[in-house]
Amino acid sequence: MKFRRKIMLTSAASAAAMALAGWSAPALAQGDKPDDSGEEQEIVVTGSKLLTADQAAALPLRVIDEEEIRKQGSPPLLDLVRAMPETAGSIGNSNSSQAGKGQGYEGSESINLRGLGPDRNLVLMNGHRLPLVSGFFVNTRNIPASAIGRVEILKDAASTIYGSDAMTGVVNFITKRDFEGLEVGGDYTMIAGNGGDWRADATFGKVGSNWNLLVSGGYQKRAQLEVVDRDWSIQPYSINPNAGWNFSSMPSQFTPVGNTGPGGTLATVGPRVLDVGCKPLGGIEPFAGFCVNNVQKWQDLVAPAKTWQIYGEFNWEFSSGTEFHIEANYANARMIVHYPPSFNQPKPITATVLPSNMNTATALAGTSPLLYNNWFVPITNPGLAAYAAANPSQFPAGTTGIFIPVGQWRPYLVGGNPFFGDGATPAYQTRDQDEYRVSASLKGKMGSGINWNADFTYGRNDHDLLGFDSAGSMIQLALRGLGGPNCQWQTAAPGSAGCLWLNPMSNAVPNALVNGVTSYSGYNAAVANTKELADWLMLEQRRHLTGQIVEANAGLDGSLPAFDLGAGPLKWAVGAQWRQISFREHDSKYADRTQVPCLDSVLNIPNANICNPTPYSPLGLAVALVPTDSTTNVFAGFVEAVMPIVDGTDLTVGARYEDLGNSGGGTFNPQARAKVGIFEWLGLRGSVSTTFRAPPPSALAPNPVASIPGILGKPTALDTMGNPNLKPEEATTYNLGVLVNYAGFDAGVDYYNYSIKNILTTEPQNAIVNALFPNGAGGANNCATLDAQFIADHFEFTGACSAANLAKVKLLRINGPKAHFSGLDLRGSYTTDGVFGGTLSFGGTANVILSYKFDAFTVAGLSVAGFDAVGKLNQGTLAHALPKWKVNSFVNYNNGPFNLRWTGRYYSTYIDQRQATTTLGYKIPGKFLHDVALNVEMPWETTFSFTVTNLLDTDPPMALLAEGYDATTADLLGRTFRIGFRKKF
Repeated sequence: MKFRRKIMLTSAASAAAMALAGWSAPALAQGDKPDDSGEEQEIVVTGSKLLTADQAAALPLRVIDEEEIRKQGSPPLLDLVRAMPETAGSIGNSNSSQAGKGQGYEGSESINLRGLGPDRNLVLMNGHRLPLVSGFFVNTRNIPASAIGRVEILKDAASTIYGSDAMTGVVNFITKRDFEGLEVGGDYTMIAGNGGDWRADATFGKVGSNWNLLVSGGYQKRAQLEVVDRDWSIQPYSINPNAGWNFSSMPSQFTPVGNTGPGGTLATVGPRVLDVGCKPLGGIEPFAGFCVNNVQKWQDLVAPAKTWQIYGEFNWEFSSGTEFHIEANYANARMIVHYPPSFNQPKPITATVLPSNMNTATALAGTSPLLYNNWFVPITNPGLAAYAAANPSQFPAGTTGIFIPVGQWRPYLVGGNPFFGDGATPAYQTRDQDEYRVSASLKGKMGSGINWNADFTYGRNDHDLLGFDSAGSMIQLALRGLGGPNCQWQTAAPGSAGCLWLNPMSNAVPNALVNGVTSYSGYNAAVANTKELADWLMLEQRRHLTGQIVEANAGLDGSLPAFDLGAGPLKWAVGAQWRQISFREHDSKYADRTQVPCLDSVLNIPNANICNPTPYSPLGLAVALVPTDSTTNVFAGFVEAVMPIVDGTDLTVGARYEDLGNSGGGTFNPQARAKVGIFEWLGLRGSVSTTFRAPPPSALAPNPVASIPGILGKPTALDTMGNPNLKPEEATTYNLGVLVNYAGFDAGVDYYNYSIKNILTTEPQNAIVNALFPNGAGGANNCATLDAQFIADHFEFTGACSAANLAKVKLLRINGPKAHFSGLDLRGSYTTDGVFGGTLSFGGTANVILSYKFDAFTVAGLSVAGFDAVGKLNQGTLAHALPKWKVNSFVNYNNGPFNLRWTGRYYSTYIDQRQATTTLGYKIPGKFLHDVALNVEMPWETTFSFTVTNLLDTDPPMALLAEGYDATTADLLGRTFRIGFRKKF
């Protein structure tokens, strides 16, 4: 028996002229008619269990098939997704400085429909779930692109069929069917400033009389693109103070101290001064007494990554029409993230490692052991002694050492860190992922025309994050000559055998290659810092996060001939689902606060794990984490029915009940869709539904997510804290559309509207910071008047409450205000034959956001004003970057073996709402980028492709962010050239 060919539904409107539309659905050659075997073809629809090709025009469904992707020059999946007008805020480049928008997820790629967050749209493969990276979103980089035959994007709530995680829509990656033979291919993309990107893949398929087999594998190598490779990224401090300019520097500033305080305690004996090496080594002094260096120069705009995937599936139709399907895939991703040679050290120093003559009156109140906000370096430190001898005017009589303010110095910076290599080698972290998934299904027929189906899916994503940081207690010991693995610091004399010195002064730095300084005249090799000490100071921290999904479905469907109004019988489907969503985190010693809860925990001394406040991770920028194991079991049932009213007019209704247990309880969500044929060439469609979204397990976990965004004009640590008290969010959504298809012209307009209450989000960064610092970094603050508990819950300082001493901002995940979103999707295309012997088509798609409003609300006792996020960068708010318009247009010409395509990508100007209207950088200009792709079908089933992306080499517009541009919106690579070959055997 011939194996039944499965035709995937592609069209949301009439299928006629969409075959060449730039982002529209390709035409269905046969609709739901019988194939040449006389058997009725099966229609599979993303978003429904029942709809036929004609009825599915009720769905705002876009399809991108393999042929369409190749016509565009086979762009990487990341570029394909980011160009879609319906997406906003998708991550995929380094994003290493964007809190909640990529940091910690470097090497991952997301799909963010409507800009409501990648965790509100469901990403499937062949209709079944994929595991979530770190319990947050599906990493589309792990999807086996070489096995994909089409991508279906349902731009409407789909909770009836799929559940609460399909609020903004569904993206379904569907593998190739009936592939026969062996195909190999690959391409190389030439990118200015790096070695270029490579891709290679191979796919094998075999079709038997009642079975088929598909095996596919791919490899991608993404080259490093350093920040310094793009001159637009790092701007002067006066233009973009957020572009890596950091007040935690080395060289730094210091205050001379002597034993002149009460009872001989340490007290200042001279004014605060800059290390004389600050400016010669490339630093600046934007404010008197502050040495500032650029840490972004050590980092990447695109982090180097290697990814490979392998996929296999087997389909078998055996007796009585029963079909068996099984698929499995594995992905492995390895990525390196580069950072400055050491991190800021904003945490106070314990009395345990300081000299006994510290003035206890200057300690932080209520701490045990006592905590202080200055590093102490004795004048006997060889590096400081040599520096003082060379610069005696900075050291008044009676100087016995110096204080360096905590948070304003780090042990290594412009000269590099010997732990990582030479002076030009940055620090590194790794982001490794292993993803496994297997899915199997059975379906068949039973008596009375009833179909049955059952399936089971298991998927797991293991996410490992490796990094290095230092502990303040160890650094302070080394500043006093008591560092190193062989130093018995409690009894040894400073600098004695086995005890090492850390030199904090500029004379330890031979050069600053990162700043273009090849040699420094003040360098003293005799007091340089050693690799032995660096190896002791740099502590490994490793996080292991696992996201797991288990899903089982069973269903029945059929028809009721008794309910037939003349256009066909009523069709029905019922189904049940159980799914289990798990999130686990288990960390190494120095990332686990249950093992090292105090600043002194790194020291091998009694009571080192007893402290107040607690917990308090001893590492500089590391957050205090705890082991986490969270599992949610979901039980659900749904019903769907389709009633053809008259030819061309259908009504679909459905409902789903879902029990989310402790994560949200039970919820009932109905949905209705309709398609109305006015004329043969004109139709209307609409839908309305309620949806429900429980907090993801990772948001309920107590562990924070760390990032370093720009706050008050300088990079500042930011922790986003989990919240076990989150409630589910609920939404009402509707969609109204008009469809036109006439004489080669195809167009559609859809209006969508979302209204969400109890929206799952985080406390708004800007509102929290502005409550304490309404005048920014300068001017009066509210340290004396704002609620003390509010300040303690949201801020950490290296001294008294002030903008200069701000070390960390802490935000809690919350249920936010009511939110209202609406917009228009527009598409149009026209195709005509006989143009110089070929076929010409042109058209485009667009999205315009009409409203993106958040109501006023109260959080932590603070009143937060409502706002509209349309056309704004939205940095530090509840929203992603949202240009009002995104447009993708195309002109395609095909003549025999040649296909030439121009694509235009446009987004409109948007504003940085943090800036005054007169400030440079307030407006982020829109851009219109041009791509050209040529494909040639050559003899022997060989295809050649040549693509130029960003033809005019347009730089991204400046944004006052760490990378110097908006990494979730703009194109950073400039003009690139991609050449590819594909051969089928």
